[in-house]
Amino acid sequence: MISKRLIKTVGIINIAGPSLYILYRILSLVFLPILKGEQDISLQVSDNDWIWLGTLQLIAMALLLFGIVGVYYLLSNVLDTFGFVSISILFTGMLLATAIDFLRTYIWPLLVNTNTGLLGNRPEFPSLLWISMSTYVMVLAGYVLFGLNLRLKKLFAPAMTMSIILGGVVFWGSNFARDSGIMVEIIGMIFLFVLGLIPLGWKIYSMYTE
Repeated sequence: MISKRLIKTVGIINIAGPSLYILYRILSLVFLPILKGEQDISLQVSDNDWIWLGTLQLIAMALLLFGIVGVYYLLSNVLDTFGFVSISILFTGMLLATAIDFLRTYIWPLLVNTNTGLLGNRPEFPSLLWISMSTYVMVLAGYVLFGLNLRLKKLFAPAMTMSIILGGVVFWGSNFARDSGIMVEIIGMIFLFVLGLIPLGWKIYSMYTE
């Protein structure tokens, strides 16, 4: 028997993670030189607000990770092998994405302080670029499979599960098309977070505590 406190906690985490990530993204647009940083990423990395904003992002990513584990724990009796595989892919991808964000947050400033021209206009080092792209593919696939599994099991509203699928594709897929602009990323966040994961967290919080 799963305690009501644990169920509520899982619901709150799945609301807090996406909400905090949205807050991080809004604050980064306000405090970081985003437009100039598109030409020279070191301008963002050397900014005084880079580290605390990156830390905020890492907290959000950690909550998203715990939320994934919590959802699977609550639904493990319902989800089949396909559900386990989708959650495993999503969790692994998110874990790698968090590790990459950790490097960006704390290691990149050290590199920029050592050599201001080390990063230049490159969003990633060549070796890290391959890892990043592979990670984004894994997370994208994970959200698609996760949303599809929830849809097939008819556990939640179709609009919610489809938003998770579409949002996962648009938001994480925007990393492959940096020229597409911030609007594509915002649209992805609206579908994945506002219409998908946050309602999912609220549904878990309310439905399982009735």
